[in-house]
Amino acid sequence: MIFLKKQKQTSLNLISKSTAAFTLVELLVAFTVITIVAGMMYTQRSGFTRSVVLNNVAKEVALAVRQTQNYGMSSRGSDIGDDVDDFSYGISLDADSSQGQFFIYRDSHGNKRYQPSDELIETYSLPDEIRIIGICRTTSFNDTSCGSFGGELVIMFSRPHPDAEFRNNNSGNLFSDTDTAIILLEDTDSGSRRSVIVRKSGFIAVE
Repeated sequence: MIFLKKQKQTSLNLISKSTAAFTLVELLVAFTVITIVAGMMYTQRSGFTRSVVLNNVAKEVALAVRQTQNYGMSSRGSDIGDDVDDFSYGISLDADSSQGQFFIYRDSHGNKRYQPSDELIETYSLPDEIRIIGICRTTSFNDTSCGSFGGELVIMFSRPHPDAEFRNNNSGNLFSDTDTAIILLEDTDSGSRRSVIVRKSGFIAVE
C-alpha cells in the first residue's frame, strides 16, 4: 500500500515536472507567434498608411490643378475694364525640382510662361517621401501611361474656357498636339505610384 502510494506520488511529480516544462515551451512558442504576427501587422499597417498618404497627396495635386482652373476661368483679381488676357493662371510643375515644390501663379506678363516676376498665388511642398518623378504628355485620350521620368510643364487656364493649355515651362510654347498630361507621383520608400490625369478638355482625375 505504501509502495503504491509512493509510486503514485512519484508519477504525479513526474507529470507535474513534465507539465511545467511543457508550459515553458508553450510560452516561448506563443511569444514567438505574437512577435511574428505583431511584425506582420506593423508592416501591413505601415504600408497601408503610406498608401493612404500617397493617395491623399495625389488628390491634393489634382485639387491644385482644379484651383488653377477656377482662378483662370474667373480671372481672379481682375477689375472691370482689365484685359482678361493679363489674368491667365498657370500651375508650374517640375519633376526635377530637388525641393519637391510646385506653384500656382498669375501670368502677369501675358507671355504664357512662368517668370520669377510673375505673381505667385500659392506654393505647395510635397512630403519628403513623395516626389513628382515624371511629367508626360500624350496625343491620345486613352493613353495615360507615363514611362519616362523627369520633365516640366505649365498647365494654363484662361477665361472663360475650362480647357487646359499645356505649355513649355521656359518658352511658353503651346504643345498643340497634347491631349493628356500625366503627373506621376511616387512614394520613394515603397515604390508605389499614383497618376494625376489632366486632359485638354479640362477633365482632372487621379488614377
